[in-house]
Amino acid sequence: MKCPHAKFLIVGDGPCRSDLEKQAKQLEIDSHVVFTGTRTDVPEILAIIDLFVLPSSIREGLSLAIAEAMAAGKPAIGTRIGGIPEIIRDGVTGFILPPKDPNALAERILYFTRHPEVARKFGEAARRWCKRKHDSRIIASQFDQFYRSLLHKRS
Repeated sequence: MKCPHAKFLIVGDGPCRSDLEKQAKQLEIDSHVVFTGTRTDVPEILAIIDLFVLPSSIREGLSLAIAEAMAAGKPAIGTRIGGIPEIIRDGVTGFILPPKDPNALAERILYFTRHPEVARKFGEAARRWCKRKHDSRIIASQFDQFYRSLLHKRS
């Protein structure tokens, strides 16, 4: 194992969970992988992780999970699927990868584990970006401008 101290936390449930658990046993990495099932304590989970990964391969809307992780100051790795590239700024707040490319995913995870100072820098940039883009006052102002433009068009 290239990173023997790494632990992987897989949060949530789904149809692939038992297959993933079997695969972790077959690869003899099951002692490094924790399957939590469904959780509602998101802030506590985000507090204990160093990196957020969402390797979607089929479809994904605008991921609230990635936004929450980035707002908590975590660098993110995601795939070029759906709304993920709209959230992660590739090379600044995290990395965007092609879907279904486990080698690229492993490379980027290893990169962050080997360069914790870069991970912290990306995490800080992620927090700043989320605050700037998703601050409630900014969103309220954007809605206000949008509604005013609609009113202006009606007049």
